[in-house]
Amino acid sequence: MRLRLQLAALALAALLLCRSLPAEGAQPAPASPSAQAQPQALVLLDPGHGGDDLGVRVGGTDEASLALDLAQRLGAALAAGGCQVAYTRDSASGVSQEARARLANRLRPACMVSLHYNYSFSPAARGWRVFVPPAQGRAVALPGQGENLVLLAWDQAQGQAAALSHDLGAALAAALETGASAKRGVQVLRLAPFRGVTVPVALVEAGFLSQPDELKQARDQAARQALALRLAAGVQAYLRGRGFPGGR
Repeated sequence: MRLRLQLAALALAALLLCRSLPAEGAQPAPASPSAQAQPQALVLLDPGHGGDDLGVRVGGTDEASLALDLAQRLGAALAAGGCQVAYTRDSASGVSQEARARLANRLRPACMVSLHYNYSFSPAARGWRVFVPPAQGRAVALPGQGENLVLLAWDQAQGQAAALSHDLGAALAAALETGASAKRGVQVLRLAPFRGVTVPVALVEAGFLSQPDELKQARDQAARQALALRLAAGVQAYLRGRGFPGGR
């Protein structure tokens, strides 16, 4: 009796195994869409200033509001291109540099872009600027504005992020160099928005509010939208180079 029960159990197991195997020549079932999906690139956008800190103010126009609007336009363009987007601030509220850095280091985005506007008392100061942080423990000459800019040792842990930051800055600068725009390249400086950040990061100064024509452009919604699309193209070019699907 016991032997018959054992044989019956073995026969049932064999039948179930055969049903689970595909027929000869059959194609395996395709993976589910969720299994096939590649991870989207996460981009962290950092509108400068906020709260009581309005940044540059000219004739009722403040840098903090312009930077937030530009960040939201850039974020929408990136999301439409397949990226995930996060913000260090998404309202007029202020955020400390320490909180911005903590968020960046916790989220570990593919890149972080800090957005600002500029001001100068020099009538010759015009146009956009792209800055990246210096690398740690090495010195490298980089071209920018017709002169060599040197990467200096930096006390924040950047590691590989420093080289990737320059790649990001170069992609943004290339996207901004349109028409008669001067080729300003990437400038390497130790700036406050880089403090404590250990992910690839670049800072864009979108124009000089001290220049009447650039102030007019900054106030113009269509011009800000066009600028956001150029910046999105730069971010996507960087992501494409890193193999992210959001870089299309």
